Amino acid sequence: MIWTGPSDIQKPSAISNRCLHSPEECPCAALHVPSVPFESLDNRPPRYYPVKRAIFPGVDPRSPDWSLQTMEGLWYGSYGSNGPESLYLTFESDDSGDVLVATKLTGDVHIPRGWISWELQVLEEGSDVTQAFRDRWTECPPTEAAWENSGLLSSAHIMCERGSAAQGVMNLTPWAITGGVINADELQIHWRHSVRTYRRYKGRDVGP
Repeated sequence: MIWTGPSDIQKPSAISNRCLHSPEECPCAALHVPSVPFESLDNRPPRYYPVKRAIFPGVDPRSPDWSLQTMEGLWYGSYGSNGPESLYLTFESDDSGDVLVATKLTGDVHIPRGWISWELQVLEEGSDVTQAFRDRWTECPPTEAAWENSGLLSSAHIMCERGSAAQGVMNLTPWAITGGVINADELQIHWRHSVRTYRRYKGRDVGP
């Protein structure tokens, strides 16, 4: 049996997913409960302690100051039936170019926490590959509307993925996805069968 109680030791900043529905009504609540070999009597949402807590301001993708590096920070979004999850986006550079890497802070049965969920890199504007992915975006009405409303259908900031799921996890094979930066704090990813929206975590006022 494990007991918890108050402590004088200050815990690091943590994040947790809390559904608006009660645990009994929420279909994704059980997905975020850590796997333990005994029944837990603690019905509070589990906490996740990210390695980094840095909260960065977003940069408008139409600004000359925008780059993949300005996308770094804490983000959150939906993973369909797996519920909401949190990611930490980092900027890396290798032989193939600049890469935006999304590492899961909260995990699911497919990709556990600490593993890479997806990677994106900016495509060279004017290339046939870029046009092919631009056409793919416009085939999806919700995404097309979002891009038209934001004036970004002609933006150079269309990105192509280098390897979505971490190899070796649940025998998933990486597949190509596309992504678009909608505004300074919103990113959309076009997966095989759906479009997922991710938003930058900008902190909250916890009050006194």
